Amino acid sequence: MEGILSELSPVELLILAWQSALFLITMGVLVFIGRKKLSLIATYLFTLFWGFYFYWGSYLSSSTASLVPLAIYAFCGILHVSLTVLSFYQEDRKASTADALR
Repeated sequence: MEGILSELSPVELLILAWQSALFLITMGVLVFIGRKKLSLIATYLFTLFWGFYFYWGSYLSSSTASLVPLAIYAFCGILHVSLTVLSFYQEDRKASTADALR
């Protein structure tokens, strides 16, 4: 049991202060101007970048580093953002169509 718990110990995650400040400023501005959906996309992109930033160093130090996982990671992130934007657009279009029918 102790072996499993030692592997699940807290990880030190270093996010630079300027990145955190940029995130907070971006979220503040987007929420203040009422762009809640865009703030969700920006949050996802920051999280995607920070996940990449956190794991990239240990991945490069491994002996099996190739660009295939990086390409898959980037493709999935871009696909996720694209599908999210598309779903927001479809939702807005449905709402405007329903308002026009009334």
